[in-house]
Amino acid sequence: MGEMNIDCLEYADDAALIGVIVEHATERITQFEGGALKDADMVISRPKTEVMHVCRQEVPVAVTNEEVEELIEEGILKHKCEFCNAGFSTKSGLKIHISRWCGEAERDVYPDEYVIERILDARGPPKRRFFKIKWKGYPLNKANWEPLRHLMGTAEDEMRIFWLSRPDLNNQANIIQPNEFRCCFCNTFYKREQDLKTHLKKGCRCKPQCTAAGTRTAKAVRRRAKQRKQAERESVFAGDHELKNVFEFVYLGHMFQADGDGELAIERRTEKAKKVFGRLHEFWSSTVLPLKAKLQMYKCCVWSTLTYGHIAWKLTDKRCASLGQWNAKNLLRIKGEEVTGLTIREEMMSPTLDLVNSLKAQRLEWVGKVLRRDENFPARKILMKEQKPYEEGSILMNAPEHETMEELAEIALDKQRWKRGANAIKHGSEQQHWRAFLIQHETQ
Repeated sequence: MGEMNIDCLEYADDAALIGVIVEHATERITQFEGGALKDADMVISRPKTEVMHVCRQEVPVAVTNEEVEELIEEGILKHKCEFCNAGFSTKSGLKIHISRWCGEAERDVYPDEYVIERILDARGPPKRRFFKIKWKGYPLNKANWEPLRHLMGTAEDEMRIFWLSRPDLNNQANIIQPNEFRCCFCNTFYKREQDLKTHLKKGCRCKPQCTAAGTRTAKAVRRRAKQRKQAERESVFAGDHELKNVFEFVYLGHMFQADGDGELAIERRTEKAKKVFGRLHEFWSSTVLPLKAKLQMYKCCVWSTLTYGHIAWKLTDKRCASLGQWNAKNLLRIKGEEVTGLTIREEMMSPTLDLVNSLKAQRLEWVGKVLRRDENFPARKILMKEQKPYEEGSILMNAPEHETMEELAEIALDKQRWKRGANAIKHGSEQQHWRAFLIQHETQ
């Protein structure tokens, strides 16, 4: 074998360092960088080294339409409605909007082309303006109102003539008329103020997209605000290089956020699992593969993708219901809805493969293993600091009854009974098992 010359040996690995004070973090990363170069001839990638300030994130509760429009322009709400220009973070959100809420999507489309004779009047602010159109070849009583976006690129001359003929109107102001009850979103006119209030209360389908607290849009706006605040926090340096402040980063395949919220991480794992499930559609439709093989493949390929890092999840009741519904849909697709005749709810109540209870059992087994480790084991030291009442969806949500973590650690020493407790959760008989176990534990 001939000689081999290696010009450069590159090695990549990740490390997460925890600190309390910014000055100490700067000192530590600088020493780490110098030591790596001196002792191992290893260069730390400064562009890939990021800083996260883990703390409470205070952002405004209210979300404005201007903030939503900014996210649409930045491409964060990248799925855009072709009818009303509303933006959404997911394709499913856009689909629901068009089918249920978008009033513009319901507007009639005519095969014939209509020519504008002149513009008669205008209403509303510049960004939501409507013009009353007199159509060529049609009488005046057939004139109707059209939004500005329908006229862009086709009626610039007519609009210019209209504004010149109406010097009494300010085209930069909100044009309204006294004693007129008009919906500012869809431009529908009402005879009484009460009728207009009823229309708005029931839900005008041309309203701007909903920005209520729990919507994905509102979450995206608040997330963007948190990212900006994070970027403005104190800087940590590696030598003379200022490191980038980030709101989230991925470590060992799990996405961490500075505010401790793990909901987006779960949603992203779900999206990845959904893609894996879709790529295997030929297997689910196969008439050759037995159901048992399909279910095994589903667990190995789809469940494993979804549940990576689930130890860090908060399994709240809402999240459990969401996961259960997602799992039920997939199982019906695998088994064939036509064959089973079951609804999603029926499959959720008695699932062929119970995803939620399986997760709870795995998490409980992990707790037992950690509690049986040496007292200096980092994960055990952190776990032992937990105090009641535990957070909803906590890793200790299915632990047996106990007063203190020391008592729980003592219970975990009985490895076989702990494992049977996890299996009982997996098969839905958790309460009976732990009740019997605690009675025996107390007598001993």
